[in-house]
Amino acid sequence: MSDGSIHRIKPKQAVLAAEGYGRAFVSYTSAHTCTRNVKLWLPNQDLEYIQFHPTAIMELDLEELAGKEVCGKICISS
Repeated sequence: MSDGSIHRIKPKQAVLAAEGYGRAFVSYTSAHTCTRNVKLWLPNQDLEYIQFHPTAIMELDLEELAGKEVCGKICISS
């Protein structure tokens, strides 16, 4: 790969990272132009791994979150 040549890899699984799934929620940080039109026939699984930003959740007290590390934490709804 260091010489710039192309190498084909046949993975057993692949991750398709497409913008716009945030629009499935009431509050989100994605732009309105971001849509989920990648391929609607692709199966979805492991949706618990969707990245979310706490700043998009209106019910949170953002002053309480200020200065705290919130990336990668688990959000548990009560």
